[in-house]
Amino acid sequence: MYRGLTERLSRVLKRKNIVVKLWNEEKFDDTGLESLKLFTSELEQGAMKSVPCYESNRRGKNWMAKVGINPGAPNGMNRVFCKRAYGDFYYFVDDLNVNDIVEFGADYYYGRGNRYSHREYGVITSLSDTEIQLALFENHYDAFHLVKKNYYNPRQELLLEKERLERRLKEIDRKLVENEYLN
Repeated sequence: MYRGLTERLSRVLKRKNIVVKLWNEEKFDDTGLESLKLFTSELEQGAMKSVPCYESNRRGKNWMAKVGINPGAPNGMNRVFCKRAYGDFYYFVDDLNVNDIVEFGADYYYGRGNRYSHREYGVITSLSDTEIQLALFENHYDAFHLVKKNYYNPRQELLLEKERLERRLKEIDRKLVENEYLN
């Protein structure tokens, strides 16, 4: 008796886009990002060369958007869509920063208007001129929870970037000194 009732209730809740369980606490342990699914993409001239989901069929619709919490928006998320790139590239990431939450969407529309939706949500954990790294999630609640819990510290990322730039500066100074001796 209860099994049929709970199945019907879950179908109704799913149809009404009501989420009963916001996130799974077990995914987020004290190890931080090591336990998460990470995705890395090369960047060239500010555009991604690969994405976690993409529908290549001509009936497919694809997008990437920076998302934020907005109770008045569809699905409770405010979306700012990223500019699409062409050729071997997918999306420009010029307006994104570390700790931003992004949504990748890939929909396939069948002949009668039905659609198959594929979504990936991610938190940007690393962003440089040559690559972008995302921690991927099945739903946006988990991504918001990671940022809210602050398992990823943007200050630590800035300190690592500072060290990398200092090493690069030393390398450039060394090359300049070598060129002076050669001339």
